[in-house]
Amino acid sequence: MTKPVVITADSTCDLSAELAARFDIRVIPLTILLGEKSYLDGVDFTAQDIYSRYRADGTLPKTSAPGIQQFTDFFAQILETGCEIVHLDISAELSSSFNNACIAASELEGVYTVDSRMLGTGLGLLAIEGAECRDRGMAAADIAEHLRALTEKVDTSFVLDTLEFMWKAGAAPPSPRWGQISCA
Repeated sequence: MTKPVVITADSTCDLSAELAARFDIRVIPLTILLGEKSYLDGVDFTAQDIYSRYRADGTLPKTSAPGIQQFTDFFAQILETGCEIVHLDISAELSSSFNNACIAASELEGVYTVDSRMLGTGLGLLAIEGAECRDRGMAAADIAEHLRALTEKVDTSFVLDTLEFMWKAGAAPPSPRWGQISCA
C-alpha cells in the first residue's frame, strides 16, 4: 500500500496562498535579507513589500536558502504524519536550496527531491502537476520521476516592464538598444 503524498516546494515557486491551499502544496520560505533585518519570503514579507521598500529607500533585497536543519525540521514534521514527500526547489544552478534539501532528505526516509531547473511560474506549475499526480493516486517515487522528466520540457520566460531592477542587481546598464528587435 502506498503512503499518502505531500507536495512541497520552496517559496520561489511564487504560488499564491490560495493556489497552495487549493492544491495542498506546503511551502518552505527562503529568507529575504534587507539591510540588517531578515524576513521569511511570503510569510512576513511579500513581493509588494520589496517594491515599496525599494521605492522608499533604494534598498535591494538579498535572499538566503533554507538551511539543512530547516529542511530537516520541515520534512520531519510531515513524515511524522505517515506521509511521503515530493519536494521541488529552485534550480540548483541559482541557489543552494536544492542541495540543502538533498542533504536533509538523505537522512530521512520517504523524501524525494526534484531540482526544478527553474524558478517562479515554472516551478509553481511543476508543483501543481505533482499535486494533480498525487490526487490521481500516483506514488511519491513515481511523481518525482515524472516531474524530473518534465523539467526538460517546461520552458518559462518573462517580460520586464522596466530594466531598473536588473540593472540595480548587477546586470549591464540599460541601453537604448535593449528591447529592440533586429530583422537582419
